[in-house]
Amino acid sequence: MLEIGTLAPEVVGENLSTDDFSWAALRGKKSAVLVFATAAINPAEVMALRGMYERYRDQIEVITFLRSVPSTGMARIFIQQMGISWPVILDRGGQVYQQYGVLNPPAVYFVDSNARIAGVAVPEPGRAPSVADIENGIQAFLIKEEGGA
Repeated sequence: MLEIGTLAPEVVGENLSTDDFSWAALRGKKSAVLVFATAAINPAEVMALRGMYERYRDQIEVITFLRSVPSTGMARIFIQQMGISWPVILDRGGQVYQQYGVLNPPAVYFVDSNARIAGVAVPEPGRAPSVADIENGIQAFLIKEEGGA
């Protein structure tokens, strides 16, 4: 896992949902929460994540990473049908997962507006973080950022 304060590695991969993504576009403007997903996608969790994204999108960018999908075309259709408007990066070779030290997803990183790692959440083995866990992490992260801690 990356150390707190480390510059977040540039994200390279196919964006399945929106235009290309780069830290340069966010730097100085928005913080981000990076969600490294498991192979199994749960539509109910995706809908809950979408609701969370809607609540915080003015304050923080959500970026989801996937290592594999059955079909890129089917994944794009699923993402569109689910109403996902945040970046969903397909990391086919696993380079982004490796750069961030995510060996056994899921994992969640919080990145400040200067593209520095500000926090990381890795659940206990066998337990995936819920959307509520991620949202609680976002709230704590935003409070910390506002306080300048």
